[in-house]
This record gives sequence, structure tokens and C-alpha cells, in this order.
Amino acid sequence: MPAEDEDQPPILDGPDPREWPIRAVAAWHLVLDIEHLDRISAAMNGPIAQDHTGPAYDAARSFLALAGGQLRTQLGEEICRMYGVPVPEEGETLSPFGAAGKPRAFGADIQPPATT
Repeated sequence: MPAEDEDQPPILDGPDPREWPIRAVAAWHLVLDIEHLDRISAAMNGPIAQDHTGPAYDAARSFLALAGGQLRTQLGEEICRMYGVPVPEEGETLSPFGAAGKPRAFGADIQPPATT
């Protein structure tokens, strides 16, 4: 069996386990942050908090929902990075629907001549 060249990267059929310790720590911190936000949200929406209403409480609940959504998105992106799935950069989309509403065929953006 030929000796492996040290300069050649290994051919992996999945995530690179060498990156897991770094990625796992980041993912775990996101999981803990999400858990804390969920507990705070549960307390603010529970029976004890029903007496606490008003714009300040509504704003706090909205902030918690927004922050939780952002953390869940970051966790999903971190898991994608762990498995080598491309993650869009800021302002970029990798969605198959990212070009929705844009012309799909050559000449589709040309308006037909006006008929009189």
C-alpha cells in the first residue's frame, strides 16, 4: 500500500472531525444561549407574568423572540459548517428560490413590442 503524502488533504466523505472540537464549542454555546432565552420567554409568557402587560413587556417579548430566532439561525449555520455544507455570507443567498422574480430565460426581461 503506498504511503500517504502529508501535503495532500484527506478525502473525507462527510464532516472533517479535526474541526469538531472548535465547532462543537461554538455550537454548544449557542445551544445554551437558546435554552436561556427559551426559559426567560417561558417565564414572561407564563401564568405569573399575565399580570404584567404593557408596551415595555411587549417589547421585551418581541426582543426575546427576535434574539431566539437569530440564535437558532446561527446554530443552524454552525451545524452546516460542521458538516461542510456551504453557508451564505452576509447579503448572499444559496437558496434555490434566491432568484425568484428575476428573468429565468434569455430574453425574458425584454418587453414585447406594444401593439396598436
